[in-house]
Amino acid sequence: LCQLAREVVALHRHRQPVPTLSCQLESLMLRADRERLGRVMGHLLQNAQDAMSEHERGPGAPPPRIDVTTEAIHFESAEGGEGTAVRLAIVDNGPGFAPRILSRAFEPYVTSKARGTGLGLPMVKKIIDEHGGRIDIQNRQDGSGASVSILLLKLAPEAARLA
Repeated sequence: LCQLAREVVALHRHRQPVPTLSCQLESLMLRADRERLGRVMGHLLQNAQDAMSEHERGPGAPPPRIDVTTEAIHFESAEGGEGTAVRLAIVDNGPGFAPRILSRAFEPYVTSKARGTGLGLPMVKKIIDEHGGRIDIQNRQDGSGASVSILLLKLAPEAARLA
């Protein structure tokens, strides 16, 4: 997962802000379609960069920032057992999601972009759903940007032991 995240972040270094990456477990492996998961990461980074480039920052505002984080999450299952999942988070300090977008972001043709089709986030959700994962979008609590969090449960058998 970290290798894929590094590759996707590197593809987005030509635009501002340049995303930063923090990988907590280098060896964590998922059972996933690498190409499609890379497409998800790329689309989410592109959205964050687009939102940041369209956002006017006032004097004294912190510099624009996009953070990509991967980490292992330990949880208790409904059956009482313990499990491990991976969380991929993309957090920015841009304008956040407009309220009308936030509640309908995964519906087709819903967009805030002048030239957007509104099909990107529905495609992202479909890919995550097909991987047995969950995606959540929200505005940051302090009002300074947006957060997209993806939880993936299908670890490769050897990765579950390492986490």
